[in-house]
Order: sequence, then structure tokens, then C-alpha cells
Amino acid sequence: MIGLTYDLVPCQGIRSVLCASQPISIIVLAARPLALLSKNHALRRRLPQMETNAGVCFQPTLEAADINTLRSFVMSGQSISLLPHFAVRRQAEAGVLRTIPLDNMPLCVTTHVVARVQRRMDPMLESLLGMLADHHPALQPPVDSVTRLSA
Repeated sequence: MIGLTYDLVPCQGIRSVLCASQPISIIVLAARPLALLSKNHALRRRLPQMETNAGVCFQPTLEAADINTLRSFVMSGQSISLLPHFAVRRQAEAGVLRTIPLDNMPLCVTTHVVARVQRRMDPMLESLLGMLADHHPALQPPVDSVTRLSA
């Protein structure tokens, strides 16, 4: 069994076998109210530090547990949001959404493919990891690099 998670919290019996970092950007169509991921999401837990660094207090008009909900809300023209690049890559490349990097307060989310510690790295799993590294949006550039961790 393998899984995919963002910003892995260390857990006994689970190891990361593939990981990549994605920059977080402000995603906009126009100046609109702010929509954020819910408080239990890893990205949202980092916002207090951003608020402190920027001297602001975010007041979201919408909180959602799902990235797709936020992306849709932004695309409807009702809001701006903070999302990882992979979540809006196609829309940004098509010119539908604009991403604004957070240069003065960089923030990233790290995606991990995890497996049980006792899971053997057999050829089928190695092949699956290769396909994920090559094709999963959360593991694609603009990350500095995708890091393959030792077995």
C-alpha cells in the first residue's frame, strides 16, 4: 500500500519514498475577497507565520477543505486564494488565472508519496514511482527538484 500526502507529519511505520516541493502563489482573476483552505490543511497551518512576517491578518470569506473548490471559486471571479502551483498549472499556462509568487515571504508545500516501512521496493512499485514522478502534477516543476529517497 502506498499513499500521497502533503507536508508529511512523521509517523511510525510510514516512510517517504518520493517527495517534491511546490511554491505557493497568490491566485487571482481580479481584486476579490480571500478564500483559503480549511484550518486542518497543512498550507493553512503556515499562514500565521506569513501573517506575522507581512504584518497582516487574513480574513477569508470562504474556507474549504478542497483545492478544487477554491480554484473554482477563484475562476468564478469571486475571490483570490493561496494555492500550490500544481493546483492551477493548466489554468495559469492557458492564461485563465494569474499566479503571483510570494517573493518576500516564500512558502512551499511538499508532496510525499509514502509507503509502509516494511514495504519492499519491488519492480512494480519502482515503476509506479517513476510514473508518478513523471506525471503527477504535484511532483512536476516548478519544483527545484524531485527527490528520490533511498529505500
